[in-house]
Amino acid sequence: MPLLAVVSDDFVLVATARGARSDWIRNIAANPGVRYWLGGEEVTARAVLLGAEGRTENLPDDIASVVEPMSAHGQMLGWRFAVLIPCDVAAVDSA
Repeated sequence: MPLLAVVSDDFVLVATARGARSDWIRNIAANPGVRYWLGGEEVTARAVLLGAEGRTENLPDDIASVVEPMSAHGQMLGWRFAVLIPCDVAAVDSA
């Protein structure tokens, strides 16, 4: 499955050009618990799927400011986006 990813601090922005047809998007909508490998280490994370409008209200301000412009432009092309938040960061943000 074609995915593009950008690492920013503790977060990973993932995009697919397949839009809503992507099985990956459907899978994380059903179960936002994900694992990925970065620098040879496994990371457990929570995926926040951005809505059709690219809404980022569930994201920390620093990552939302990066994601919003990218998401808005990409979604005009039919792309869909998710932000992967490592579980240790998600626990701190929800406290």
